[in-house]
Amino acid sequence: MSTPTNLPVPSSPSSPSAGAGYTHRTWLDEMAEVLMTVATIYKGLEVMDATLHEVKAGRTQLNLVDESRATALELMTRGVRFTEDTDARYMQVFEAIQQAGGQQEVAQDKRYHDRD
Repeated sequence: MSTPTNLPVPSSPSSPSAGAGYTHRTWLDEMAEVLMTVATIYKGLEVMDATLHEVKAGRTQLNLVDESRATALELMTRGVRFTEDTDARYMQVFEAIQQAGGQQEVAQDKRYHDRD
């Protein structure tokens, strides 16, 4: 199987908050967006799989869809685990700041407390 070249890749503009204003909350939001995109791809592959089964498609197509769906599921699983692990570490920073009784502005600037 040959690998396609010169595939169009949508260029996304830089995040409006990129740079000094980039916060943990921003990162969480962006990760959620990426994971939703992967979930949408996964759902599309599920629909494609059902359609291929309906029309009694060949094994080649079914295998590719199955492999792609497994990859999407792995990406979602790893992404959620990575996000949860990272969030847990950042929440420890927020709690340490609170226990130290100070620098509320640091916690607010980084928005560690803003997780919803």
